Amino acid sequence: MDQVQIAKNDQITQFYTPAELIYIFKSILDQQNINQKIVWMKGVYLLGDSANWYNYDKLRDELSGDEITIFISNELKERLTPGNLIMVAGVIDRKSWGKGNFQIQLRVTRVEIVQEQTINEVEIRQIELRNLKIKKGYKNVDAILENKLYTENRPQIALLYADGSITDKDFFAGKETASSRIDFHEYRISFANSKNFASQIIELDKRRFDIISIIRGGGSGLEKVDDLKVLEAVVGMNTPVICAVGHEEDKVFLKNIADKIVPVPHALGTYFKDTVERVELAKKNSQAIMAEQIKKQYIDQINIQTKQNKELQEKLNKIISDNKRSVDTSSKQIEELQKRLKEILDSNVMKDKDAQKQTSELTGQIKKLTEDRSKQDAAAMKQIEALNKQIEASRLQLEKLMRSIQEKDEQIKNLSQRRSGCLGMAAVMIGIVCLFSFLVL
Repeated sequence: MDQVQIAKNDQITQFYTPAELIYIFKSILDQQNINQKIVWMKGVYLLGDSANWYNYDKLRDELSGDEITIFISNELKERLTPGNLIMVAGVIDRKSWGKGNFQIQLRVTRVEIVQEQTINEVEIRQIELRNLKIKKGYKNVDAILENKLYTENRPQIALLYADGSITDKDFFAGKETASSRIDFHEYRISFANSKNFASQIIELDKRRFDIISIIRGGGSGLEKVDDLKVLEAVVGMNTPVICAVGHEEDKVFLKNIADKIVPVPHALGTYFKDTVERVELAKKNSQAIMAEQIKKQYIDQINIQTKQNKELQEKLNKIISDNKRSVDTSSKQIEELQKRLKEILDSNVMKDKDAQKQTSELTGQIKKLTEDRSKQDAAAMKQIEALNKQIEASRLQLEKLMRSIQEKDEQIKNLSQRRSGCLGMAAVMIGIVCLFSFLVL
């Protein structure tokens, strides 16, 4: 790929799309004319692992164990026995399924047997079992264990030891530390008796443990763990399997079909301990992040709601104050008018037409002022009632926010460590409640 050029604005100016890269790869094969030549290949002949594709078999590399799919006619296939070391001639073909997936195949036209049965029936069966395990899929033991620990569900793990074997003290030390968070169930059986060994594996699988660990040190008799009965039992399991067998350099086929491999038995104890500690640390970090997010989210909402509540209260106080001033003014006006009316009435000049007219006008003004004040009072009461409803709604919203904080607190507590971590979470929540009380006041 050419060196990527970077523009002044730090944007990539030259790049490839996935489709372009796939096309380039296909073009390279075409340029080499691989699919236009007769190619000779040498390897161990094995039957394919799918009954639906009878003519698609495997050619296995003697040294690396890598395999290539070969398409072979019925006539040529009848001459071969699985395990033969053969030379085959044919044309290279390739299949593409999109998303960058390619498979190289050899369409066989000629076959020469170099050596009869270079691998025995046990090895052939082992290969079949490995292919079967690949089709079933390997389970993610790390994820299963971490998810259980993170949600405060104690993992149930079966430890199957070889009867009489002595495991390193480091294993027990790590296991003992992890026991604070994991329930271990120990079983011992003679690995030398393959039938009983396989039966014990099948029985443990029925008990629905989260994980089953097979544990044995190195030394003589190690080949018993690769007995076909044992391997078939392991491949047929639904429970994830950890293989902690032998020394790191020991070639144990069981490692090919286990969901997780631990190089030596004592490292299994360390693995359990490290996993527990890693999850505990992640939970504490997650707890702190969640607490900070809740604090920010709800304090922002409380601030907004409190500000709105304060504005409503100020508006209510202004209406009450304005109404009081209006009432005082109209009361003074009515009082003055009534005083003047009294003075006229007391003057005994009621026969005077002007006095009568003045009395009538004053009485009308007093009546109008009284009616106007009644209307103002009614309007003010309406506004006060509406604002009181808004203030009550705001208060209920604040209470709802506080309930949400408490619910989130409970969720965090359920996900977090029920010891020292909870004290820190409680302190954060108390601080939020105190802040809320201060804002409301």
